[in-house]
Amino acid sequence: MEGQSVFAAASGEVVYVDDDFENYSKLIIIKHKNNYLSVYGFNKSILVKQKDKVYKNQKIATIGSLKNNAVKLYFEIRYKGEPVNPLNLLPNLKTQ
Repeated sequence: MEGQSVFAAASGEVVYVDDDFENYSKLIIIKHKNNYLSVYGFNKSILVKQKDKVYKNQKIATIGSLKNNAVKLYFEIRYKGEPVNPLNLLPNLKTQ
């Protein structure tokens, strides 16, 4: 839903905030330890600025919509510049 909160995946430093990438609208990139980056696109409002220190689960933006009014959040994790599957970074969950 448009306007919902977007939270930082982990603690780090905001290294990019802008809307230069038309394909991603308003974009935030956070640098984390061990060469990881998290990328958040299609934001409606951005609540952080470049060089801000953020903590895990901190509200950093609100979800926006595309030109066709589709509500969307773009989320990506990169390691040393290459995209990785974020599910591989989550702890294993035991199923019953």
